[in-house]
Amino acid sequence: MAGVGVAAIFLLGGKANGPVASQTESRPEDTQASSELTDQPVEDHQDATLDQPTDPARTAEVEQDDVSDHLALAVQEPLPEDRVATAAQPADTEGMHLEKTQTAADRQDASADRHDEMADSVAAPDDLPTAAGTIAPAVGTDLPQPTLDDRPMLDSDDDTRVTVSPSGLTDQDQQQLAQLYGNRQLFSVKEYPTLRRIFAERFARLHEVQIRTAWGEDLPAMQQWLADYPAIREQLFLAIDPQTDDVVRALQIFQSLKEAFPDQIVPYANLAIAIAVTWDQPQHIYHYTGHQRRAKAILPDGLTDEIDNFRYFVETEPVMQGRGQWLPWEFLVHVVNHRTPRAERNWALQHYLAHRVMFGKCYQDVPYDNLMLESQSQQARMNGHPYTLANLRTYGGVCALQGDFASRVGQSLGVPSAYVGGESAYGDLHAWVMWVEIKAVTPKSIVFSLESHGRYRGDRYYVGTLRDPKSGRQITDRQLELRLHTVGSDPVAKRHADLVMAAYPLLQDQLELNTSARFDYLRRTVELCLGHDQAWQALADMATLDEVKQKHRKQMTRILDQLFRTFANFPDFTWTIFDDLIQFEDRLKERIKLYERLTILYQAAQRPDLACEARLRLSDLLVEDGRELEAVDGLAATIYAFVDEGRYVPRMLDRIESICQDLDGATPHLLRFYHSFLPRIPQMRGDRPSRYCMEMFERGIALFRQHGETALAQTYENQLAQIRAGQGRR
Repeated sequence: MAGVGVAAIFLLGGKANGPVASQTESRPEDTQASSELTDQPVEDHQDATLDQPTDPARTAEVEQDDVSDHLALAVQEPLPEDRVATAAQPADTEGMHLEKTQTAADRQDASADRHDEMADSVAAPDDLPTAAGTIAPAVGTDLPQPTLDDRPMLDSDDDTRVTVSPSGLTDQDQQQLAQLYGNRQLFSVKEYPTLRRIFAERFARLHEVQIRTAWGEDLPAMQQWLADYPAIREQLFLAIDPQTDDVVRALQIFQSLKEAFPDQIVPYANLAIAIAVTWDQPQHIYHYTGHQRRAKAILPDGLTDEIDNFRYFVETEPVMQGRGQWLPWEFLVHVVNHRTPRAERNWALQHYLAHRVMFGKCYQDVPYDNLMLESQSQQARMNGHPYTLANLRTYGGVCALQGDFASRVGQSLGVPSAYVGGESAYGDLHAWVMWVEIKAVTPKSIVFSLESHGRYRGDRYYVGTLRDPKSGRQITDRQLELRLHTVGSDPVAKRHADLVMAAYPLLQDQLELNTSARFDYLRRTVELCLGHDQAWQALADMATLDEVKQKHRKQMTRILDQLFRTFANFPDFTWTIFDDLIQFEDRLKERIKLYERLTILYQAAQRPDLACEARLRLSDLLVEDGRELEAVDGLAATIYAFVDEGRYVPRMLDRIESICQDLDGATPHLLRFYHSFLPRIPQMRGDRPSRYCMEMFERGIALFRQHGETALAQTYENQLAQIRAGQGRR
């Protein structure tokens, strides 16, 4: 993005546990052309913006209420060594107020002092040029604060209890939510602090036993401390997901960090929350013991834990330049989820700090170990050596070790980074490094792009997988990209929409919302946060209702148009909900048109994986409509468009043959198709015969012989022999 000032060069990801399977790994020399050996990032990275127009009214509300004072970093032109101006009191992505609760008089008396201190704190280091228009942390307004006696964590001598529903909400909370909805204020950013308070209190009520268990004798002290910092309390409680997180352990970790770092816990609250919801279940933390065992190397001493991860950021702040303070916890979980010893982190700083911008190129600093590949890991140059970052750069390894090295170097630099694995167009497994490079940070959004290195172009790794460090679930890099783009585009809107969706089933039951009201509720949630996947899925679930089909067809059509626009850069999500979302359309021919549009979108995006799925579904609809030849022609067109895609072409061939089998007079057309298709397939992969090409030739030869075309069969058998001998066409 030319002309965009660089506020910070942070980089992102998460890691999959364990190495990629070794038996069919990719290596650099396997790519199709020398230009593909440059190992440049795949050019599918996108700026962190959904197709979401700026809402002037919402912007005005944000500025007025100051609830978005999150990530206030200096926005400046590209700086040497990707340095960032720091500030003394960072704010979070939701306007987390990091100062203690004060009276109005206290705030007025202190305002001038804070202004002077802030002006001093944002000064850039001596070796950096300061930028005009440096953004300083905004001082937020106080949030509504319930008294301690109103909270569920009561003193032992207080038996007072408020009336609480099974949902965890008090009668007052339920009435307030209903009133906000009735007054059409639920979707106003002005009421976001109210929603955050209500649902944080609900968490505290529902998990009172876990809270008491976690903090034990320290409960009164923690209760008072959280009363002093209510926004941190709310942020912590809402970051914990009882479905995937260990509530007790997460709270214990946060308390341990507060006790160990009393002076840093407030400015580093986002980091502390990230560590709490990541290290609560250590089995979800990325660990490289699988790589170490595979290389028959020695696991080093000094593996770090949650306390060490926090200490590392505090003690290296002069070079971290605010990374541990300014990014939201959703980003930071991808930088604290590793056990790399402190000595190795220091080594990474020494060797790569000056190259933190686009750091992922260090992937290629690990020499490729052909011995390890060819012996199927029975031998490796790392055998018997300590499995350290320095030794990996000295002795080398296969792609799994290269990805491990680069991702942990990035995290050691304060760069959230990911070890990602995927399958190539030829069926081989591979690993690479992924990160998010942040280009600008403002009080209202983060501008970044998802980058990769080692994701060789010629092998077409459209989707990779990693393990989500918070939930422990396997996710795709595309899911991570959408998640972070949604948060980064407008953190307040994303969190606001989360709470609106949390209120949805409660209000639906309490107010007995009819279909039209529910539809309007979800539509407005999507307007609040266009990338909110939960709201989109709920809309898709409603598409089968008769009332939606009868009364909201035009609105659903507009929503479909919005889906195509909003997720043009994130096509994977469209596939997850498209079939459900178009259920309102009963007319077969109209459904065919919608799938034709979707297929064109995927082909234009050069996503054969998605285009194949859409084309197969479209062919089913065409056959249902009695248009078998159109179905075959469409499948053939998609095959020709992605003729070298060994993962997807065989499935479309299966469908073509299945349709032709039941279609009179189709055999000659099928044979002509194969005669046209086979010569188009690349016959070599680098210096080796293409396994996919040989399988397709064998398939075509069998078909020719089955239908008496012996001459054609013999022609392709001769060509197949040349391919197997390494003399195929490149």
